[in-house]
Amino acid sequence: DLSEVPSDGILGEREVLAYLAAKGIADKGSDRPGDLPAGATRVLVIGAGLGAMQVVDILLSDPSVEVAGCVDDDPALRDVRLFGVPVLGSVADLGRLWNERRFEKAIVSVSHDVAIRRRLFEACKALGIPMANAIDPTSRIQRGAVLGEGNVLCAHCHVGVAAQLGDNNFLSAYNNVEHHNR
Repeated sequence: DLSEVPSDGILGEREVLAYLAAKGIADKGSDRPGDLPAGATRVLVIGAGLGAMQVVDILLSDPSVEVAGCVDDDPALRDVRLFGVPVLGSVADLGRLWNERRFEKAIVSVSHDVAIRRRLFEACKALGIPMANAIDPTSRIQRGAVLGEGNVLCAHCHVGVAAQLGDNNFLSAYNNVEHHNR
């Protein structure tokens, strides 16, 4: 009964989970491997800012993906949830979360700084972390197109016939990589 959950007027997941913990009721969240749908891949999002909102939104529409969480170095983003997805710590926690098997793949959500995006991608590769692609369901990838890993394709992107898109790209909405381009 939600009327029994104490709150300051806004009732969110945090208040419900605290209430359940106080009552001794275990959290039945989906961040444990046993709770994953068959065949789902847990993906960690690196970054929790504006680009991460786009990436999380895309990943949540993919039934083969379970978003494991986000990491971000901004202390103001601790205890934040993006569409229900928690920020699990900082980028420094990446290796620990990988060693704890909290995710199977990662993706960099930073879109505003290519150098930071590259550094984070390379840090994942150095740890042996496979990279996921996040492809909005409205995007069109035509026959013979080849995509690398760690790419983000936002709404209505187009990758033409036999085009090649390398690794770690962030294509905002309505981008077009026409046929046979690299």
